[in-house]
Amino acid sequence: AQNGAVITNSGIINNISGNFINNNAQLFGGAIANEGTITNVTANFVSNSAKSGGAIANTSLNILNPIINIVAQENNIEFRGNYLTEDLSLGGAIYNTGTVGLYADEGKNITFIGGNESNKYDIDGIYNDITGVLRINGDETNAYAGTVNLQNVAGSGTTNIYGGRVNVASNFTQKDLNINAGT
Repeated sequence: AQNGAVITNSGIINNISGNFINNNAQLFGGAIANEGTITNVTANFVSNSAKSGGAIANTSLNILNPIINIVAQENNIEFRGNYLTEDLSLGGAIYNTGTVGLYADEGKNITFIGGNESNKYDIDGIYNDITGVLRINGDETNAYAGTVNLQNVAGSGTTNIYGGRVNVASNFTQKDLNINAGT
């Protein structure tokens, strides 16, 4: 597939669950390419790859703000071994130009594992581009108390932290970082 080997969305999807394992897209979103709204994703992403957004590409030329929410409610969520197929591409796990929510309920985790392997670039990294907004554990009206473990966050977008615990294993580079609560 050129974009989104499993799911290519330009409308509205309420819930996606399961595991996305060993999927590949030539350009965007090894597993999911989102140009619309995906309200609730409760899935693990393992060894997916693409030129940009190894697991997920949340980007659109047509819609101003594509939205995708990754939610750890009943189970933990892992991004493990997702990568870019070309060096100098963007977002081994997630490439974002819209809004990505990473929400973990109390006692739950969303974890980007990372790693180093030859010919696999930016393993489990997030690239939050200039128009991108990364919302961690909440928004203006809700806060979550779980833990989000990040590997590498790059780009010139905005990250907002609303609650819970956030751990960064490697690099964190954003234009704006707003910490509203949490540790």
